[in-house]
Formats: sequence, C-alpha cells, structure tokens
Amino acid sequence: SDLPQLEPSQRAAFCDAAVRARRDARRRARVAPRALTPNALALDLLGLVKGEATLQAAWCFYTLLMVYAAPIGMLRLISYVDAYEGGAVSASAVGYGCMVAFGPLCSSIGDAQTFNNGWMMGTRMRAFLTHSVSAKALRYDPCCSSSSVGELTNLLAVDANNITIFTPAAS
Repeated sequence: SDLPQLEPSQRAAFCDAAVRARRDARRRARVAPRALTPNALALDLLGLVKGEATLQAAWCFYTLLMVYAAPIGMLRLISYVDAYEGGAVSASAVGYGCMVAFGPLCSSIGDAQTFNNGWMMGTRMRAFLTHSVSAKALRYDPCCSSSSVGELTNLLAVDANNITIFTPAAS
C-alpha cells in the first residue's frame, strides 16, 4: 500500500513487551516491585524511550550550535573585513564565510532529525500509554464498582485526550 507503515518497534505490543521485560528483569534482580502509580508509569515511559531521548538531546545540542553558526560567522567576517588591508584572503575568512553559508543548512538537518526522533518517541509513548489505558479498561468490572459504564467511557476519553496532548509530535 501507499500508506507509511510503522516499524515493529513503534507498535503497542512491542512497547508493552519492552516495558514488561524491564519489569521482569527488576523482579529477577530482586528489586522491590513498584506499585503502578503515575511516577511508575513515567519511569516506564522513560525506560521505553531512553535511547531515543539521549539521541534527541544530542541532536538538539547540535541544532543549537548550528543556529548560532551563521550569526557568529557573520560577526567574525565583518570584523575581518574591517581589519582587512589587502593581499590574500586568509583561511579564517573562508571558514567564516562557510559558517554563514552552511550554518542554516546544517541547522535544518538538525531540525529534521529532532522532528523525526520526536515523532518516533511520541509514537512509542502513545502506543504504550494507549495499550496501558486499554488494558486498564479491560480489567474493569462494573459489578464491583459504583461507577457506571458512562463514567468509565468519560474517563477513557479524558485519558485518550491527555495522551494526545502529551505526545503531540506523534499526531
């Protein structure tokens, strides 16, 4: 088909299996299990996207450097031209010119990479959170609760909206 396909690592089943594997490894290491709290869920999310988050931080730092390459190069080139008294152009002036010319290009490459990494992280987080919310809904027993099905539907809608707000790059 012409539609883009998700990589297997972006699917809910893979994300849930990865988190379960981390939890099982903690249990085997005899680390005290954590209760399923919002903090535990946040730690599970961090563990799920730790590699992408590290790469994202590196690309953000690179992009930040490249954003300032052109202005710094232009300032240095202007001060070089002010002090220029004729003769051959030095290699530093050529380097400043390259900073002016290639800084925005390198910055746009970094922007594209940060967008791609953000989308990958957002998709994985959304898949895991959606799977977790769905699993919670399937464990719900209306006979043992004072909540109605309508209240559960409302809570699930709020959870789905919060997931969408939390991971906007995955939309």
